Amino acid sequence: MVDRFDRVISRIAVYLVIGLMALVPLGIWYHEKIYISSQYPPNAKIFEIWGYGQNGQWTLGKITAANYWNGAGGRLQKLSVNKGDTVVIRLNSADVQHSFSIPDLKIESGFVKPGFVTEVKFVADKAGEYTFRCREFCSPLHPAMFGVLVVKDV
Repeated sequence: MVDRFDRVISRIAVYLVIGLMALVPLGIWYHEKIYISSQYPPNAKIFEIWGYGQNGQWTLGKITAANYWNGAGGRLQKLSVNKGDTVVIRLNSADVQHSFSIPDLKIESGFVKPGFVTEVKFVADKAGEYTFRCREFCSPLHPAMFGVLVVKDV
């Protein structure tokens, strides 16, 4: 009787582990692709940006343990939006504390701490090219952490 009970419990445990192995990635995908997008206006331009002080760059590619040491996806040089767009920039840090700023538009993120998402939301109401940068000294390559936001007059 005990032997049969152990086999039933073992089977249940196997099915639970297999179920969790499928549901956890599905839940992460849903949260990142569906849930987050649903929090903003339908036509908002949403950018997920990662700060990477070790290489002195902002990147659009997600930085994970797997790609941290090999360049983490390339430098983000330009973001393009249209005048009148609602822009959401979701900031992450792969290593140390950063800060995101677009001085000419008077946009500041505050601190971007590792493990947390900091959001900046604004309406791109002035056409032009605006430099964005990290305002927190994060590494010797800190001066290289900049890019350009292009707001097109459509």
